[in-house]
Amino acid sequence: NGGTDIVQAPTRYRFRLLDTDGYENMDPMWYPVTLIRDRPPTVAIVVPGRDEQIEAGNSLPLAVDARDDFGIGDVRIVYRVNNLTTARQLVRFPRSPTIDSRAVHEFDWDLGRTGIGAGDVVQYWATVTDRNDQTGPGTAESRRYSIFVVTPEQELAKLQMQLDDYAAVLEELIRLQRSNRAQTASGIGFETLVLRQIKIRTNTAVLARAMRQGTLPVATMIEALDELYAGLMADVVRLLE
Repeated sequence: NGGTDIVQAPTRYRFRLLDTDGYENMDPMWYPVTLIRDRPPTVAIVVPGRDEQIEAGNSLPLAVDARDDFGIGDVRIVYRVNNLTTARQLVRFPRSPTIDSRAVHEFDWDLGRTGIGAGDVVQYWATVTDRNDQTGPGTAESRRYSIFVVTPEQELAKLQMQLDDYAAVLEELIRLQRSNRAQTASGIGFETLVLRQIKIRTNTAVLARAMRQGTLPVATMIEALDELYAGLMADVVRLLE
């Protein structure tokens, strides 16, 4: 009849048809109606997806991934600074005119414009609601991440610590390489030399990857370590084997 009725599930239904001669369809099939429980939405901050140390005055790119089994509603990023108990809204993303089961939003957070400066510790997270207007809405929060806002002096001290760590590893690699060279001439068993050379080569590659992922401008040194790993050190291992 074109009307709308509320159906209480579980139940079943069938179609009864009447033709122009007044005859009904014989034994129409029954179709089941089952109830599927609405699941809550999920949300994650996928960029950067970790705690960060940032120099005062810089920006932090963010990306939020929200999902729901029916449709995404409101997605927001909120934060609080230091010991404040009340969270502030950083951004509320516009709701899509279509009902989407997934939404990915990006935002470039200018820390200075929100009054965040050197020495502040910021905690931030994302929230989401779904479009369940019958038993909901369902809500969820992402994992909470922290931002440690540092001064240029603190950043310089961090870089110095990285340099000290890299120097210590390099010194150990050089010591092991010199020891292997000396023992090769002394006639020690090749099995011991091969194992040590493999360790030196592996640790050289690990150091290069660590330096590449760091913030130091050491591209030339990284390139040299990669060349050692792929070239001379590989040749030494083959000769000893």
